[in-house]
Amino acid sequence: MGDEKQIIRQLHIQTGACKRLTNDLKMYIEEKNDYMKKLKSLEDSKADKYKIKTQRELLEETCAVLLDTYGKAKEAYAKLDKMMVAITNGGQESIQNSEEAKKAAVQLVATHGVLNPKKKTTSSQNNDSNSEAGELKEGDLRNL
Repeated sequence: MGDEKQIIRQLHIQTGACKRLTNDLKMYIEEKNDYMKKLKSLEDSKADKYKIKTQRELLEETCAVLLDTYGKAKEAYAKLDKMMVAITNGGQESIQNSEEAKKAAVQLVATHGVLNPKKKTTSSQNNDSNSEAGELKEGDLRNL
């Protein structure tokens, strides 16, 4: 029974870490998109070179942190996934049916969605008038 409590505790900790990193990743993606829009606006309005340089530096710093956070989120996801697979394959039904395992499964799906967004098809890209050109979507780090 003590081993079961320890496993559930570790599951809780890893789920929390995965959730925090997923939220951080979403925030940095949003921040990057905001900086890109502001930089484009400054460039279009032919603003002072110093302001443009400063904005570009902020964007570069955010991209660096974004890449780091992406790596950490990917590691946390892999660790949580490995724990859930071990629980499932170990036949530990009481842990599988626990509230913590259910939360972990939901978090795995959420994190997977951020790390691996669905790709748009060419026809939907043409129809998506609300999307900014070059705007980073959750999990799309290829634009960095």
